[in-house]
Amino acid sequence: LNSPEASSSPLVRCTLVSAVKFILIVTDLDATAQAQLIGQTRLEHMDWPSGQGAVPLPSDPPVPATVTSEAFSTVLTEVDAVLRSDPPAQPLLDFLSRLADPDILVRRAALSVLNTAVHHRPSLVRPLLNVPIDAAVSHSPTVLKLLYAETAIRPELIREVEMGPFKHKEDDGLDLRKYAFECMSTLLETCLDKLVVAEFLEPLIEGLKDHTDIKLLSYQMLQQISCIRPLEISAKMDALAAPLKTVLLSKPKEDWVKQEMEKMQELSRCAICLIARFKSIDDIDKNRSYSDLVRTIEADPSLKAIYMTVLANGPDSSSVTYPPYKRNVQPSTVTYVV
Repeated sequence: LNSPEASSSPLVRCTLVSAVKFILIVTDLDATAQAQLIGQTRLEHMDWPSGQGAVPLPSDPPVPATVTSEAFSTVLTEVDAVLRSDPPAQPLLDFLSRLADPDILVRRAALSVLNTAVHHRPSLVRPLLNVPIDAAVSHSPTVLKLLYAETAIRPELIREVEMGPFKHKEDDGLDLRKYAFECMSTLLETCLDKLVVAEFLEPLIEGLKDHTDIKLLSYQMLQQISCIRPLEISAKMDALAAPLKTVLLSKPKEDWVKQEMEKMQELSRCAICLIARFKSIDDIDKNRSYSDLVRTIEADPSLKAIYMTVLANGPDSSSVTYPPYKRNVQPSTVTYVV
């Protein structure tokens, strides 16, 4: 990863980082499941970034025609031992440090590795979350800081595209932000004790102003936090209230199609569900920002009807579901996806 070839080639870095994701998944499987992967993970089956074909890198040695199960298992065992080396998982930190890579595809691959590690091998990644990625550099960011940075909208990744007489904007950073928020969701489930919840909430507050999918995932995480750290939610209520109120007050445009109308209605419903969940926080009714949200709902008959239904059905009915991009990798379909 630190070779001259990797330094000069985003494709090489992306491929190496993605290989770690595969290793983390496979070493978490039992011997039988590992054996089932033999023959499914050939180089020619990799999904290369940027439309690259399945061509071995120039510096690669020839790939053997067959790989025995024993050899495959031996390699995985040796690599797993390296990942568990002392200091704890330092080699893994080297790959996670690619969250700071200048190339967007490499950063996306690093986010995928982090999410995979947190999901499949949390014991490896937990000691690394708050460790500076470069101890030799003062004020070096931690893995968590780099993750939070990837949730921000980057204007330089937004471009204007012409389609006939019309123009619209495409956000090349949207998918990267989705990866980052998905990773935050996994961290919340497996590494809560390693998180500073007040800092964790900051990207979620900004996520309430982002794309629909990111808003929905932010709602879902905020619901979780309201149950496990309610006082943290109460402390951030002023910041949370503004984007929530914007959603509640949003009105459809005349030229909107049915799909856009449904998205707006879904966002309003989820915002109301979240506000209803906040109602269970102690003394939340004394918070001015929360009270203002409730008044906004009660002033609109359609919003009030949803709110009263949620309250009548109890807190379990006011859950926000994940958007459909949640990625779960199954052992039978493991590929190098970057």
